[in-house]
Amino acid sequence: PLFFFPRRDGKFYYYRQGQLLAQESYWRDQGPSRFDPEVTLYHRYRTTEQSQLLRLFFYFGHEIPEFGGAGYDASYAQRTFTVPDLAEGLKGIAPDDSSKFDLLVLSTCFNGTPHTIGALAPYARIIVASPDNLHLSYFDLEPFEQLEAGLRDGDVAGFAKNFARQSFDRLTEDIQTAVTVAVYDVDRVQGYIDSVGSVYDQALTTLDGQ
Repeated sequence: PLFFFPRRDGKFYYYRQGQLLAQESYWRDQGPSRFDPEVTLYHRYRTTEQSQLLRLFFYFGHEIPEFGGAGYDASYAQRTFTVPDLAEGLKGIAPDDSSKFDLLVLSTCFNGTPHTIGALAPYARIIVASPDNLHLSYFDLEPFEQLEAGLRDGDVAGFAKNFARQSFDRLTEDIQTAVTVAVYDVDRVQGYIDSVGSVYDQALTTLDGQ
């Protein structure tokens, strides 16, 4: 099953085995969590037998702010949206370890940071993100067209590395500035995130107060 939320339009699409089964408009600026409407729709349409399914989450857009967040949504200038808002939404979809996403892709600029990876770590096993400018928030999604072949051996981390490498190679063909695409194995980087977390969060607090 595929859940597709183009949030600018406030529309929802639900596909299963390539067939569009549901489509509806919804009011997306409701609830204390910025993702309450999407989480509700997910639970309404999701299949109950998902134990053997690979769980993927993609976010496409501008850099998600780590604090502040006002003006992120062009349709609601006063509305804020931050990394904690995204994390809260993911919590509603993947509330425990058994429901974690196998792969989470942030097709955004500057979100491969200790704070962002740490905030999303409870909800994903592997995260692909860029700590730098991603140049039009571009990731090459061609590897996902042959997902079954790419994951024949069940190696999600290996697939993520190949996906990141292909995106990096496509970007560096035409871009002269720095390109960074990183793969984060959440369990392996958790120690580093914990070691720098307090310092990083203190820096964010200082910046937020300016």
